[in-house]
Amino acid sequence: MTGPVTESQPPAPEMVPEIAPLPRGAWVQAIDLAFVAVFLVVAGLALAWLASGVRQVGPGMQAVVLRFGAVVAEQGPGLLVTWPAPIAQVETAPGPDQLIELPLTRFGVGEVSDMAAVLDPRRNSAFVLTGDAGLVRLAATLFYTVTSAPDWLLARDRLAPALDRLAAASIAAVAAGSDLDGVMVARPEATTSATSAARREALRGAIVAAINRRLQALDDVGTGLGVRVARIDIAAALPAVLAPVYQDVLSAAQRSEQAIAEARTSAATIGQAADRLRIHLLRQAEGAAAERVAVARARTAELRTLAAHADELPRASVLERVFRDRIGGILEQAGSVTTMEPGLSAKLILPGAPP
Repeated sequence: MTGPVTESQPPAPEMVPEIAPLPRGAWVQAIDLAFVAVFLVVAGLALAWLASGVRQVGPGMQAVVLRFGAVVAEQGPGLLVTWPAPIAQVETAPGPDQLIELPLTRFGVGEVSDMAAVLDPRRNSAFVLTGDAGLVRLAATLFYTVTSAPDWLLARDRLAPALDRLAAASIAAVAAGSDLDGVMVARPEATTSATSAARREALRGAIVAAINRRLQALDDVGTGLGVRVARIDIAAALPAVLAPVYQDVLSAAQRSEQAIAEARTSAATIGQAADRLRIHLLRQAEGAAAERVAVARARTAELRTLAAHADELPRASVLERVFRDRIGGILEQAGSVTTMEPGLSAKLILPGAPP
């Protein structure tokens, strides 16, 4: 038999003495504060970096978002949210409705002073030759809009000289297909103001169309400038050294045109007078001819009547009838009659009509 089981009591825990915290020194507190400050600064910089990706695109502008150099988005005016740099870059370009002015340097040079400068290709770039061999000095200004912001950003450093060359080639080609009066008002007396304005407008439209065709050709081969020309302003004038020569030519042309006009007027006057005289003489001749025909018909009416009956009557009867019809009028004109040898063979002596 076993005796009663008694529960064993656990030993009483030993009392562990509490360790008092070590006092914090000034350097430890400074390090903690430094860590907190660095954390706050880093957090502030991170927030500022993230906030740099939020910007406002102004009116009349458009933004192009580049991510690692590739175009990923385009946006018009408004709030733009994107990754900050260097992950993404944002470039701004003029909006499609903004009209940009570009004076053409090729047509902005100063006036030449002598003929040698006019004939020097390096100094006469502002001159164009018209289809009728006229020489005109131009000053031109382009107005264009941006149609492709990425292409414009790539070409903006070379855009001005490229447009200058394209415009120069287009202006030269269009001017060569027009006369001097189509480029400028060279002869005010030859055209009206409305006609001159219409021709100037047509010339500007043709130049704009020619430039845009060249820009489209660049777009087709992947080297577009991202712009389209909307308008061109042109001021044309004669070269100063050639103005007297042009004036002499115009004066000679005016004198020749005046002489031709006077000759045409004189010829028209003479022709009208000759025509009137021709009509008068023709009417007189027709009247005289009609009168003579009538007289001849009256005088020959009796003979024509006798001729109609010539086959019916013997010749002696016809002659006797004519004698009887005419003798009465003859005796009336004679006034007095003297008869000699009366009888059938009597002869008459008739006094003639007084002279």
